[in-house]
Order: sequence, then structure tokens, then C-alpha cells
Amino acid sequence: MLSETRMKRTLNPKTTILTLGVSLLMATASAQTPALDRYTINGGGGTSSNGAVALTGTIGQPYAGVLNSGTSTISSGIWGSLATDPPTDPQELIVNGSFENVGGTFVLGPAAPGPNGVMLLPVGSTTIPGWTVVNAALLWGNIDLNGTVLPGGAGTPFGHFYVDLTGWLDTPPFAGVAQTIATSPNQTYQLSFALGTVENDYRWRGPVSVTVSAGSTSNVFTYTPSGTDWQWRTFTWSFTAGSASTPITLTGASAAANLIALDNVSVSAAAALIISAPRIVGQALSFSIPANLASSYVIESRAQLTTGQWAPAAGTTTVPNGTMIQVTVPIPAAQPQQLYRVKASR
Repeated sequence: MLSETRMKRTLNPKTTILTLGVSLLMATASAQTPALDRYTINGGGGTSSNGAVALTGTIGQPYAGVLNSGTSTISSGIWGSLATDPPTDPQELIVNGSFENVGGTFVLGPAAPGPNGVMLLPVGSTTIPGWTVVNAALLWGNIDLNGTVLPGGAGTPFGHFYVDLTGWLDTPPFAGVAQTIATSPNQTYQLSFALGTVENDYRWRGPVSVTVSAGSTSNVFTYTPSGTDWQWRTFTWSFTAGSASTPITLTGASAAANLIALDNVSVSAAAALIISAPRIVGQALSFSIPANLASSYVIESRAQLTTGQWAPAAGTTTVPNGTMIQVTVPIPAAQPQQLYRVKASR
């Protein structure tokens, strides 16, 4: 008796669907002349990918695992070495995302901004290493020098420098920063950045908004802070590159007062979600996903592929296992078919 697990996946680059079924094959004795015919069992072996998601599957392999005894190790099965292979960290594509003074180009001034620990930079300036100022003049701030102007704690948690997109005039049009990065067409990338305000002073409070552009696509992000002193929030956005290079631009959109602090800009290729060794264990579906992605995805299920609502799979448990997370989902006993998907939670 052999069992077969069939796996299907959607073309959504952020969602993977596992369709589970069981086929039973029975061999019967025959009085005929012994003969060995050829049969195949097809289970979707190999790797299928779309954008940032890859699904790797196989069938008919021996038990996958690692056995250790003294100085000897046996890795069995096609998946045997998978649990010891750490996920690859994505490469950072932004240069100087925290606006640090890595080139020694920061100087106080000119004119009135100087004593306040900031440097006024006009449109077109490339004084901040890696960045070009666009749309309007901005302020490049050093938190070690402007504590009396922007009181309330240590300032940015991402280094010693930030940029203020309201500039010196604090009125629209607001400033922006731009940088062009190398990309691969049709590849999905993750862009993140932090917005900051100082909530214990009416001159620097939120809410604030910025417009973020990646090539021809853009989005507006608004931060409405609470609390006192410096407040920061990190935003994340995904985009798909259309060419071998993509201009990244972050521009101030609105401000309630005189500060739109921007810091910690980052872009990297979206890490692939790899579902490892899906299998049925008793009355449960079991598989593994990389530990560094576990908090970004949710396991959902429904009974039909094209109808019904997806809902969080009841009873799902996760157990850390080195660089992987072991996911176990109970399968409803009365349900002849159940579909599961691993969906991006953001």
C-alpha cells in the first residue's frame, strides 16, 4: 500500500496552497506468468517558483532525517540535509540607509540652521553619502548636536543622523531623498523605513506622511504617534521591479508641525518562503518553514479550492527547530478534503 500526497499552489507570489489527498494502491496475486510492468507515481517533484515563493516537493523518498552517533552523521532522504541549511539572509541594496556621516561630509550650517545641529542641503545635493536631495531643501540632522532644539531622549535609535523632510521652512512642498538601486525584472523586493516625531513639543508632533516610490509604483504612509518624547515607527512595503535598475524616492507628503524625521531606509529582495517536507502524520498536516519568516505568515484553511472563506487553521501549533519552524495543523476527521495555505500576514 502506497500513499500519494498531491500538492498544488496558486500563482500569488505571497501564498502557497497545499491540497491534500490520499490514493491507495493495492497489489493482487495472479496465476499468470510473472511479469513486472512499469508504473509511475507522480507527485510534483522538484521546485516550482513564482516571485518570492518557492515550493519544493518529492515523493517516494525514504524517511528524511539526520542520525548522529559519535563523530558519524547520516543524512537520509532527499530532504535529509534541509534542517541544517540556514536560510540565506537577503542582501541590503540601499547605500547608507541610516543617513550616517560615513564620508565625513557633514558640517554645521550654513546660516541659521548651523547652531541647531543640522545641515541645510539644497535640491540636487549629494552630500549625504548614497543619496540625492529632491523636491525641496532638507535638513540633515545630528542628534549629538541638536538635543536642545529637539528635546526628549536619545533621538533616533538607528544611529547618529536622520533627515528632516520639512526642511528649514517647514511648509510644502516638502523635501525628499532618492537613490537608484540594481534590481532584477519581475523580482519582488521589500522596502522598509522609519518615521519619527517628538511628541512632548507641539512644534515637532505628528501625524506625518510620506510618499514612497519605487520605479513607477508609489504609496503614501501616515504615522499618527502616541506617547511622549521621540516616537518612531517602521513601515514595510513590497514592490515588483520592472527593470534592471529602480529609483527609490521618499518624499514628505504632510506634517502637523515642523518635523518629518526619516531614518533607517532598507531594500532587499523578498526572501523566498520555502515549505519543507510536507507530510501527514496521523490526523495532522506537518511541514516546516524558515524561522526568520514565521512571524510574517499565517496558516489558513478551507474545504473547497474555489468557494468558501479562508480562515485561520484551528489548532495550529509551531515549534522552533534550529533555523526552521515545525508547523502542525490538525486535519478535521469528518472533512473528506481540506486545503491549506501559507499566506503573508502583512
